[in-house]
Amino acid sequence: MSQQAELGHCASSGGWTDLPSDLLGRILQLLELPAALAVAAVCTSWCSAAVAASVPHVRTPWQHRRYQSIEFRNLLSTQKTYKVSLPDGRPQLDWCGASHGWLAASDESSNLVLYHPFTFKTMPLPPITDLECVKGIYDTDGRIVGYRYGKDHQHEPREPGVQGLGTWFYQKVVLPCDPSHGGDYTAVIIHYDANWISFTRAKEGCWRLAGALGDGSDDRYADCVYHDGRFYTVTLRGVLEAWDLCGPQEPSKEVIIADGDKRRRRVLTRFLVSTPCGCLLHIRTFDAFIIPWKSRCRCLK
Repeated sequence: MSQQAELGHCASSGGWTDLPSDLLGRILQLLELPAALAVAAVCTSWCSAAVAASVPHVRTPWQHRRYQSIEFRNLLSTQKTYKVSLPDGRPQLDWCGASHGWLAASDESSNLVLYHPFTFKTMPLPPITDLECVKGIYDTDGRIVGYRYGKDHQHEPREPGVQGLGTWFYQKVVLPCDPSHGGDYTAVIIHYDANWISFTRAKEGCWRLAGALGDGSDDRYADCVYHDGRFYTVTLRGVLEAWDLCGPQEPSKEVIIADGDKRRRRVLTRFLVSTPCGCLLHIRTFDAFIIPWKSRCRCLK
């Protein structure tokens, strides 16, 4: 019996839940990830077929790329990828992070927007001109046509238009929770050549500067993570700081490790990882051209 005949038989008999698993598997292979996850949620038999077709759980970590599609990669089957397209008509986005199931991107005006790849919901963050280091350039009609950036807004745009700045300006976006649940969530960004930390609270609706590395410093912020009620940052030199940014009080900072570990030239990058058991891990990756490549991990808390 052909696939069309099998589908017709199931539809006429009302037995969609009894659709042959091999046929359902073929259908699942043609679907993008959001639709495949929806199929997996219909019933037990369809869920089993989705598992057999290697459709990952919605919380499976993914890898994404720029432009008009996002590529998901199941860590348990690294050779298999899943495509998620942007909603029709959505302008090109430049991706700059992921947090709590949301992707962060710079839009056509270099403003940040949060995008959920399963529900296609978008949430704009405050405009880039709220940041202390960015100032808009306006035409005679009052429209922004470019940006000046830097401590004293001394730098002209590297390229014409308003999208160019957003392609390199943001290094990471971090959320403490899923913003779709409501409440006064906080978003933190590492930006401007990884020298600045800024944040916004949903109920305030504007960017505020948390801190910036000193003029002439050769250090950079390497990573930021939310852990146990606070945001933690680590620099390439290993300086570790904890930031209280979520409450109604004014932002405050505690320096956990002030001098780092004196390994700036040997370290390629650093990461902070908050584990389910409540530990904060510090991971260092060393440059292969200086010492044999390796990563080292230690518990900070």
